Parts: sequence; structure tokens; C-alpha cells
Amino acid sequence: MENFGSRVIFLLKKNKISQEKCAAFLNIRRPSLSEWKKDGTIPKADIALKIADFLNTSVRFLVTGKENQGIPAEILEISQKIDKLPESEKKEITILLNAKLEKIKNFTKVKQP
Repeated sequence: MENFGSRVIFLLKKNKISQEKCAAFLNIRRPSLSEWKKDGTIPKADIALKIADFLNTSVRFLVTGKENQGIPAEILEISQKIDKLPESEKKEITILLNAKLEKIKNFTKVKQP
């Protein structure tokens, strides 16, 4: 995947989303997607953000092909799902995760000689 457009097309195919559906969601012309792939251009920031949200990825990945700072894609996906939840649910998940991480941290301390 050599450029922004090729990464968008790759993710559309991976997620079984048509270019037409993506273009309609973004309110852009369908040929724009192919043009980005062909000429290596990048859309304006607001469109790039919408594309990243639509494809459940980051603008950084679309632009550079690199994941966010070494964070596994699965964790980013979970984080994005959590971000869409109501605040009360976010707080509950945060409490559960912190408790689990603390338990793991304490377990590994006990295990070390």
C-alpha cells in the first residue's frame, strides 16, 4: 500500500464496503477515491478525518501506513468502541480495566524472585 488512496481502497475491500457507499457517506464524488490512489494526493483534513472514522482507523495510518505509536490495532479498535459509549459506561469500563491491570501488576511482582 503505497499511498493514502491505496490504503483507503484496501480498507474498503477488507471491510467489504463499496466505493460508492463510502463516497455517499463522505458526500464526495466516487472518482475522488480512485484519484487519490492514482495521483497520490491526500484530501483535506476534514475529509481525511471522516474517512478514518468511517473505516475505523487513524488518519496517521491512512497517510503514513503506520499504526498509532505501536498500539496494536485491536486495542485501538476497542478504544474507539469505548469512546462511542455513554460516559457512565466509559467510567465503568475504566474502573474494571484499572482493577484488572492492578491485579496483573501485583501478580507479576509476587512472581519475580
